[in-house]
Amino acid sequence: MKRAIATFLFIAASGCTSEAIDTRIPGADPGAVSSGAAFDLARHGLRPCGYTLAYDTVDLGGGTGHQDLIATVTYDAAGNDVLEEAVDLAGAYQYRDASDYDAAGHLVHALAEHVDYPTQEFTLVYDAGGHLVRYAGDEGPDGVEDWVATYTYDADGVRTGAHLVFASTTYDRIYRYGDDGRLIELAKDVGPDGVIDTRTAYAYDDDARIESRTLTDANGAVIGTGSTTYDDRNHVLAVTDSQTQGDFTKTIWETTAYDGDRPTTDDFGSKDVRTSDQAIQSATNRMTWVYSGCP
Repeated sequence: MKRAIATFLFIAASGCTSEAIDTRIPGADPGAVSSGAAFDLARHGLRPCGYTLAYDTVDLGGGTGHQDLIATVTYDAAGNDVLEEAVDLAGAYQYRDASDYDAAGHLVHALAEHVDYPTQEFTLVYDAGGHLVRYAGDEGPDGVEDWVATYTYDADGVRTGAHLVFASTTYDRIYRYGDDGRLIELAKDVGPDGVIDTRTAYAYDDDARIESRTLTDANGAVIGTGSTTYDDRNHVLAVTDSQTQGDFTKTIWETTAYDGDRPTTDDFGSKDVRTSDQAIQSATNRMTWVYSGCP
């Protein structure tokens, strides 16, 4: 399934908060939490005609589960990934992800149908300059949006703020940049009430790539960290984020392997560690991309 949708469903199912959804990458939107292997594959001419997807899970009691899926990918004349469908090894339907694009190639609508999750519908709206100004999700779908994100920009088209409305919370994001134009902080104001509740600070490597993230609470205490590593061709190799919430520390991770510029495998998952007894609940996923025989 589309990588952003796959991760959104995975993180949502694992009980992660919106914090991990929209701070994984500066400026990312709900659901778009990864810059890994499948990110914009079609745009870079790396169009796999299919992939296999393996799910492995471990619950708090140590119980395990495994599932293998086989997916096919369909492209439109412009090379956009417009349909992904998957079955299990017995041929039973598992999911269908459909997408629509505008004339400029922007994703404007996506529908994710999955046997294990409620159907998710996503809509995206852009301004005349091609900037994303509204992004919303409807679970069901039932015609009622379950979350909405709207974005503001300065005269140069640089994102300055976001307003996010979820069922359980509403908050603003404030973007702060350094003199070199790089995003250095993403602040969160729940309510919003004018009080900053958390700040995510970003550090860069010598090649101006995001290297680490640090999440602090209103008192300045560190409650989360993250890191991103790259190869010498600027491919993202690994992304890891951890955050402490109550009695649990949640870690979300992703690693990607390549053959030249083509991603070959994409592993992603999460792990919850309960502080009180160190009990662990985890889930892992692997996407293996198939290029053989592709157009």
